[in-house]
Order: sequence, then structure tokens, then C-alpha cells
Amino acid sequence: MARETEQMRAKALELQGVGKAFDGVAALEAVSLTLEKGQIACLLGQSGCGKSTLLRLIAGVERPDAGSIFLDGAQVVGPSRFVEPEARKIGFMFQDYALFPHLTVRENIAFGLKGLPRVEIEARVGEMMARIGIEVLADRHPHTLSGGEQQRVALARALAPKPVLLLMDEPFSNLDRGLREKLRHETLTHLRALETTTVMVTHDPEEALAVGDKVVLLRAGLVEQEGTAHALFDNPETLYAAEFLSPGTRVPGRVVKGAVETALGRFDAPQGMQEGQAAILFLRPHALSLAAADQPLAVFGKLVGRVFMGDRDSMTVAVDGLSEPLQFYMRGFPQFAQGDQVRISIDPAGALVYPA
Repeated sequence: MARETEQMRAKALELQGVGKAFDGVAALEAVSLTLEKGQIACLLGQSGCGKSTLLRLIAGVERPDAGSIFLDGAQVVGPSRFVEPEARKIGFMFQDYALFPHLTVRENIAFGLKGLPRVEIEARVGEMMARIGIEVLADRHPHTLSGGEQQRVALARALAPKPVLLLMDEPFSNLDRGLREKLRHETLTHLRALETTTVMVTHDPEEALAVGDKVVLLRAGLVEQEGTAHALFDNPETLYAAEFLSPGTRVPGRVVKGAVETALGRFDAPQGMQEGQAAILFLRPHALSLAAADQPLAVFGKLVGRVFMGDRDSMTVAVDGLSEPLQFYMRGFPQFAQGDQVRISIDPAGALVYPA
């Protein structure tokens, strides 16, 4: 028992079989998750998959119908226990930042520090403004700030009380791409430096893979797959996970003598697939390239689309026997134009096979 308690306390956040339904419809079913101190988890998925519901359950804004939640080793939700949101020591960062319009930047950051001695509040506010680099904004009001400045203030306010856990709901989605990437990098730097355990909701696979120590892909209230960014991207367990994390082309096939036969050739079949079983070969863009004459696993096709994207070209190639064209990225082949015959090489390491 003592060993179990020690292990529990080493975890900053633990969800055990958490479930929630609205009007009889399950929003989340048996979700479990563990985070160690300082780890960042990204909840990823389509709208309506349960990401924000899970965030609200952790925060205490909603009560789960099943399961338990532990923060820093202490149970905050269970069959006979519910700790109110204000007693959970959780920081929040919302999509619209939710800054108080009538308060200055300094006052916004100090808002969550009520109850502390004034000298300590001033010191903590000053420390956070210096860390985030917003001292010059101290006496301004939110409506005078740019989106990036508001985001920095919201982060400082969320971190000022030294939360056990920080919850972030699409915190960068309101920013344009260049600023989004810059502020995301800044925010990660601060979270790592402060060892702030964080759960972030996002619908953007690229963002989740770039940010999360753990990525939790949700689908219709269930965990489709959980793991490190590399584990999810390199080894998606389902076709849904593979397609959500990266664009690609579906190629139908069938298991014949231990391999999947397709219009593009034979590929290794996963263990457990039976002779004659229908299968789907999923080819990501990085598994395809223009082939040299002597390269194996190559097919001929017709270049039906080419779009310049700056650092690369998006190529679309129609292949006889396929209802869906192959798509991949290349750079530095100006001799090929739309309508040309091209030879495509397939890297078997990038070919993913799933039951149809």
C-alpha cells in the first residue's frame, strides 16, 4: 500500500476510466491518462471528439459520470469525492485569453494571487512580467494590446499562482501562422523552464506532434491512440490515426500468401491478417518520390497536378488501376510538367497496411 501511494504521488495528473455523457449520449468513455511532473500532453482530435469535455472534467467545471482524477497524488474526483475547481490549484489559458477588460496587465496577472501578502504579490507579478518579457505593458489595458501581447499576458496570469497543472484550450488558434509558431516556441520554453505540467487541447496534428511529450488522439469520446509524437506518427495503430496525422492515399488490396497484393505491388501484411482478407495500403507523401530507372518498387503514372508551395512542389500522379491519385512532395524537377509520364518509387518503410 505504501509503495502504491508513493507511485501515485510521483504523478502530476492521473485519470482512471473517466466517462461523461450528455442527455444519454457518451461524450467520453473510460479515458485513462498519466502525466509526470513537467510533462506536456496534447489532446488531439476533430470537433466533438471530447477534447474540451475532458479539459472541463479535469478543471472541475463538469463532473464525470465515472472514473477518478488525481492531481499531484491527491484524489480530486472519485465515487465519493469532488474537489471544487478553485481548490485544485489549476491554471487556465483560454482560446480568447479571457483577460479582464477593466484591469491593467499588472492587475490581470495579480488577480489569481489574492490572499497572499501584498509584497509577495508584487514580487510574483514582477517576476512573471520579466520572464515573459511584458514589463512595458504593465499599465496598459487588454483592448490596447495586440493578439500576441494578449497571449503573453494570459500566459503570465495562468502561471503566476504556480499551478500544479496548466490547462490550455486552443491557445494559439487565434494567431496568424508566423506569430503562432513564434509564441508557441516561447510558451514551450517557459513551460519547460518552470517544469509546468500541462494539458493542451488542439485540433492541429502538426501542433500536437511539435508540442506534446504525450499525444492523446481522441475519436468519438474514446482514446484512439496515445503515446509519444514519434510513436503515433511512425506507428499509427489504425487507419483513422494514420489519416488524421498525415495526408496520404488509400490503395485497396487483398492478403495473398502472407502479403498484401495491390495495383502498386506486394507489401508485407501485418500479423493477424488472414488469407483473402481485404486490406488498405496507406501511402503517405514521404513514402513516394520520382524514381530512377533502376529503383525497385516503382510504377508509371501521369502527372495530373503540380502546385508550387515555396520550399517544395505538391505532385499529383494518376496511376492505372487506382481510383485515387498518388500525392507526394518534390523539389528541383523543373523538366516535368502536367501531363508528363513519370516513374514513382515507393519506400516500403513508409507503406502502412490496415484491415479494410
